[in-house]
Amino acid sequence: MLDDKSQILNLIKSFYELISGNAGQRDWQSFRNLFYTGAIIIQTGAVQGAYMDPKSVEEYIAAVSPYFESVSFYEREIKNQIHIFNHLGQAWSSYYVKKGNSSDSIKGVNSFQFCCKNKVWKILSVCWPNDEDADQLSAEYF
Repeated sequence: MLDDKSQILNLIKSFYELISGNAGQRDWQSFRNLFYTGAIIIQTGAVQGAYMDPKSVEEYIAAVSPYFESVSFYEREIKNQIHIFNHLGQAWSSYYVKKGNSSDSIKGVNSFQFCCKNKVWKILSVCWPNDEDADQLSAEYF
């Protein structure tokens, strides 16, 4: 069995791999398996007033599926910072995104929260600021 940090790294890697790809269907069942029941996926923002858009994993899949079916989307990790305390884990994971045929990329940071039950780590939540906030990100994440 992998150690705690290796399991968390594999979850982050799988998260990015499963949402990335050419326009078309994603492997949503494998995506679901990364998360605990009740997990949430949250987009936040500060432009034009703070907002938060939490979704269950199923709501997230329903919301993004039409987009991923029509647009190539590649999200790749740049760097991460992982902290583990007992059965809880936290990771800041900076990334870049390329969409469609554009050579431009967008940078961002995902905040992952993890929990370990019966020696198996899964995602409790993922949260990130929207694209408009990318210029606010600290250089320490890149």
